[in-house]
Amino acid sequence: MRFLLGAVLVLFSAYSGWIVFDFGYLSVFHVTLREHPSTQVFIDLLIACGLLFLVMVADYRKNGRSLLKFIPFVIVTALAGSIGPLLYFIVYPDLLKFKNGSEK
Repeated sequence: MRFLLGAVLVLFSAYSGWIVFDFGYLSVFHVTLREHPSTQVFIDLLIACGLLFLVMVADYRKNGRSLLKFIPFVIVTALAGSIGPLLYFIVYPDLLKFKNGSEK
């Protein structure tokens, strides 16, 4: 799972870096807010990243991690969207381990 997340992280980060390099960081917002369908997708992504952020906060609190170790993920999520949660899930992969109903 970490390998797959790492591959997605590298590919998406490279693509995002190219977009920011060619068009600028704020261009994403200008283009997105120009038309209603694009704005809807943008709001949907904000909601999804917000929900992922809540999962990260719950995991941070549950495991008693240091705030100093958590703040970088908050900053990256705020500035780069899903790159923050991708990093968090790679660094803390236990969050992605699901238990079946028979385990206690």
